[in-house]
Amino acid sequence: MLPVRPNTTAPLNLSTKPPEQKSPEKKRKWPFSTANTVIAVILILVLAGFVWSFLQYRAYKTKATRLSTPEGQQELATAEIQKLVEKVGRHIVLPKDEEPTVATVMDAAGLAKTQPFYKEAKNGEKVLLYVKAQKAIIYDEELDRLINVGPIMIEAATTTAK
Repeated sequence: MLPVRPNTTAPLNLSTKPPEQKSPEKKRKWPFSTANTVIAVILILVLAGFVWSFLQYRAYKTKATRLSTPEGQQELATAEIQKLVEKVGRHIVLPKDEEPTVATVMDAAGLAKTQPFYKEAKNGEKVLLYVKAQKAIIYDEELDRLINVGPIMIEAATTTAK
């Protein structure tokens, strides 16, 4: 008797070879587990943050120590005046042969009553005084513009000896 073939559309495998079996894949094992990797990354980030914070602390401490000395304060004041002169120098030609005396307007209303030069000045604006060149400049740092420019008159102090 002949074997009965089931009613399927798939062809029969009549080869004498046994079907190929897939060999089990060798899973390559990572030497660290996922949890250990995450912990190591977090530890490295925390350590980097600590080092950065420590370096910032040292920089601020050095700066504070330097500013506590009169030389450091003079150095800072000179640097601030230089920055201000550079900003104002973009708007007007400044005398090159002298360094200005810089003041901050504290009572604009009171100054405006006594001197018309300060009529449009506001509190917090900077005044650059060039004594040799007899020039005064009011500068607004926030708006980066000149408020007023004018000559200054320096009265000679007369002293009488008795």
